[in-house]
Amino acid sequence: MAAIEEIRSEQPRASVLSIASIVLSMACVGIGNGMMFAYVPFLLAAGDSPPWVAGAAVTALAFGGLAGCVVAGPMIRRVGHARAFSCSMALVLLSAFLIALGFNPLLWVFARGLYGAAGNINFIISLSWLNHASANSWRGKAMSVFYMTYVIAIGVGAWLFGQIPAEGNLAPLLTIFSPPWPSCQSA
Repeated sequence: MAAIEEIRSEQPRASVLSIASIVLSMACVGIGNGMMFAYVPFLLAAGDSPPWVAGAAVTALAFGGLAGCVVAGPMIRRVGHARAFSCSMALVLLSAFLIALGFNPLLWVFARGLYGAAGNINFIISLSWLNHASANSWRGKAMSVFYMTYVIAIGVGAWLFGQIPAEGNLAPLLTIFSPPWPSCQSA
């Protein structure tokens, strides 16, 4: 009985506004990611790139993501969540900038690997902030809203890519200018 009363009296550790800022921030990132997830394969398929580039870009993204999972913990312990988030978000933007420079197969493969690492670090930090800011009684709802908003934002980004000229580097430049502005907070 005491455990039930403890759960009922549990106070949220942060306001709904804190949760909303994290969700909105990563939704902005999701829009940019959706554009890049559509832009890179489109240009690789439309251009005269060597056949190995598409496979290498996908593989680099996956291995970069694995590297991000491995380095996130030590990085967060060393510099803290807010600094690690800022650094990893800067790497996401650098990745988009490298792609915006023009088609260079090796540079694009490197940029996708860099994005994979930085993107996973961003997710680890965002989920950590959500975990800290949510009370046990509604943490699952906060995580569900976060994931669904992010997935919908990726779809919006892919749809936006279909609305802009595919030629040139407008998609990566728009990705750079859709930053995660509201959630630069430490939890």
